[in-house]
Amino acid sequence: MTYEVYVKRTLKKWLPLTTFLVIILGNYAFTQSLPIGRILLTPEDTTSIGTAFVAGNSKSIYTCSHVALKDTLWFQYIGSAYNFRIALKYNLPRYDISFFQRTGGSQPNALEFGDFQRIYPGDTIQYIGYDSRVREYVLWKAPVSAKGSAIIEGGSRVEFIEFQGEAIPGYSGGPVLDASGKVVAILREAWSKTPIKGGPPIRTNRAFSTELLRVLDSEVKLSH
Repeated sequence: MTYEVYVKRTLKKWLPLTTFLVIILGNYAFTQSLPIGRILLTPEDTTSIGTAFVAGNSKSIYTCSHVALKDTLWFQYIGSAYNFRIALKYNLPRYDISFFQRTGGSQPNALEFGDFQRIYPGDTIQYIGYDSRVREYVLWKAPVSAKGSAIIEGGSRVEFIEFQGEAIPGYSGGPVLDASGKVVAILREAWSKTPIKGGPPIRTNRAFSTELLRVLDSEVKLSH
C-alpha cells in the first residue's frame, strides 16, 4: 500500500481556513505556527518525547498520559523555535489522556473537534507526528482499516480506529484528522506484523476517540 507523505508546507491544505490565514497573514513568528507541536522535558531539550495539539474552545494542549512525564513541560509549535511552559490541568491515566494549559499568554488558534462516530472503515484520515529521524513533522494519509473498542491498561473501555502507515516513537499524542481537518482521534500505539505470505512488515496504528476530550473541553471552558 502506498502512503502519501507531506512535510509541514502541506499541512495548511488539510487544516481549517482560519489556521491557513494565520499562516499567511501572521505578523509574528508565533502566530505563524500551527496548533500542533512536540512536547519537551526542558526548554533546551532537542529531543521530542511526544506530539501534542491545541484543540477546542478551551484551547487546551492534549497528549497521551504516557507522554506527560511531569506536571510541567514545554511545548513547541510546528515551524517555531519558540518554546513555552505548559502546566498539567488533568491527567487521566485510565484513558491514557492528559491535557495541559499554557502558563501565561494565550493560544492564537486551535483545531476543532470532529465527530468520531462518523468515521468508518474505508474513510481516509490524516495523522501527524514529529519524526525525530528527519527532525520534521510529517503528515500521512491512510484509509481506516478497522474500528472497535478495547479495554486499555487503566481498565477503561475506549473506542478506537486502526490504520496502516508509518509511526515511530514520538508520534504518540498526535492528532488524527478527518477529511475536513477536525480532530477525531489521538494516536496512542503501533505495532508491526509480518504477512503470512511473507514480505515487509505491515505497520498498524491505533488511535483513540477524542469524544471524551470534547466533553472535558466544554467543562474546562465553563470553569474559566
